[in-house]
Amino acid sequence: MEEPALPRLPARHILAGIAVLFGVLAAATYGRVVGFPFVRWDDGLLITEQPAVQAIAPWSIAWIFTHYDPELYIPLTFLTYQFDWLIGGGAPWPFHLDNLLLHTISALLAAWTAFLLLPKSSSRIPLPALAVGLLFLLHPLHTEAVAWASARKDVLSTALFFAALLAYLYARDRDDRRLRLWSLVFFLLGLLSKVMVITLPIVLLLVEWRDGKLRRTGLWRDIAPYLALAAVFGVIALGGKQQLVVASSTATKLLMACKSAVFYLQQILWPRHFSLLYPYTEQVSLATADIAWSVGIIAVLCAVAVATVRRQRWIAFSLAFFLVTVAPTFLNFAKGGDMDVYFASDRYAYIPSFGIFLLAGWVASLAALRLPRLRVAVATVALAVIAALGLLAHRQLRVWETTETLFMNVIHFYPEASHVAHNNLGNAYRLRKAFMQAEEEYRKALAIRPHAKTLSNLGALLRQQGRLSEAHAVYAQALELDAASPFAHFGLGIVLAQEGQSAQAEARYREAMRLDPLFEEAPTNLGALFAAQGRWEDAVGAYEQALAINAYFPDARYNMAVALEALGRDNEAHEQYAWTIRLAPRFIAAYINDGILLAKMGDRDGAAERFRQVLAIDPGNGAARSALRQLGAD
Repeated sequence: MEEPALPRLPARHILAGIAVLFGVLAAATYGRVVGFPFVRWDDGLLITEQPAVQAIAPWSIAWIFTHYDPELYIPLTFLTYQFDWLIGGGAPWPFHLDNLLLHTISALLAAWTAFLLLPKSSSRIPLPALAVGLLFLLHPLHTEAVAWASARKDVLSTALFFAALLAYLYARDRDDRRLRLWSLVFFLLGLLSKVMVITLPIVLLLVEWRDGKLRRTGLWRDIAPYLALAAVFGVIALGGKQQLVVASSTATKLLMACKSAVFYLQQILWPRHFSLLYPYTEQVSLATADIAWSVGIIAVLCAVAVATVRRQRWIAFSLAFFLVTVAPTFLNFAKGGDMDVYFASDRYAYIPSFGIFLLAGWVASLAALRLPRLRVAVATVALAVIAALGLLAHRQLRVWETTETLFMNVIHFYPEASHVAHNNLGNAYRLRKAFMQAEEEYRKALAIRPHAKTLSNLGALLRQQGRLSEAHAVYAQALELDAASPFAHFGLGIVLAQEGQSAQAEARYREAMRLDPLFEEAPTNLGALFAAQGRWEDAVGAYEQALAINAYFPDARYNMAVALEALGRDNEAHEQYAWTIRLAPRFIAAYINDGILLAKMGDRDGAAERFRQVLAIDPGNGAARSALRQLGAD
């Protein structure tokens, strides 16, 4: 069953027109996202509060290649964030713009891949492949991957996935070693962006099977390097996912896998009720109706795939592509930890959706070939579907306008299980000092499900308002609920310190450190407690503990510098201030303190430079201007 050579691409002017069409439609559908802010859902963890993203230097490059995010190994994604930060100075627009560009590129590559895989057409413009690419571009299920800065790993890895697949197809067709090497390079870069592309070797084998070439000479020699890379990155991935891997039984994983796979199919075929979170509160058992229904549908799909293996391989190939590429996400259903269980995320269907779109393209292509009279009708239906999906995607984009709209959308669709959304909405309000609204959201979350973490957030809110006795009581309530909550011990420690109960505060900080040895804020606050008592040597020891956990924590570096300066260890203090500035280039207090220290050490030029750097960040800073006048350098 040898397939003829790969089809020739259309003329260059047609390709250019297709690229322009995709760009215009992407801008019309998603263009507003460039003006959106970051959202308080991983964007802080990965971007705005991540020092390694905010500098391109040997230490930051080393960090991104030696750390998880904290769950995934995504060094190439972090590298793109570094360039976005450099371009925009921390503004969100480069992050959103690059996501949009990468999504558009992924859609174009999806159309190209479909062109090579679908039945050959005599038309000058490959309409079925074009339709597949447009479905990928405009389906509202993909809005999350475009609109969320933290989803960079999905759009980047997907573009590289398709690039690797295309290079492999052409390398096989032309027996070109350089293209094989490029395919491997793209695959490696994809793995460095997000490990979900680990299924590419299986997809390549599916392509070989579809083309009747599983027994061709040299196949396993060609596939072996992909399998080796997949094995290496699979081991690396398990290091970040270890807690989730052991969090549930195999039976539970399989049942939830069926649930999530069927949900993605449903959202692809009948898109509705999109949400950042999809909480699952029912029992995970075949006795539960929707679980049983999902298992039944997966069984039917598998039966269809098996039944079409010989005569209609394109059906089996498309379904297998979907199931194989969605499989790596099945370990993620427990990602809510002790706060909740979730069974799906829109972005997890980003690559898998191509299998279903390809199936639709095959149906349309065969209908046009075998029933020529229906070509206009098929094209009209396809155009109407694509237009409707684009409108839905444009409307779905509004959900991502702010953190508030994002979590209000979750609450709208899942009011009975939205405690996490209310909690995060409270965090967003607290950040912008809308204290009354924040307290209301925390209490709504607690009414749905009492939880120590939510109580700790409420305690932090009350403490921030100076309501220390109420905060104390709330933290005590959190500890009654969960005596092993490091957040509650930590928050209570802060309240006790503010109440002047230093010994009790120290005990709480130490307990938080014991419960969570990687909780870097706890030893940092313990050091601050010692510093307030003039126990500078003890403070240095506590800061060293914090930096042993995270050497790139700017608050610990800054506090360490203050403690070292108090001990008269000026050179070491200067080094720590300099480190703080590298890690947090807008940390004004570090510049000012280092400037004062340098002046004291006799380095007037260095001091003046520090104060000028302050004015570059904050032109109205009176302390820096006064210091420059005193140095005679204004």
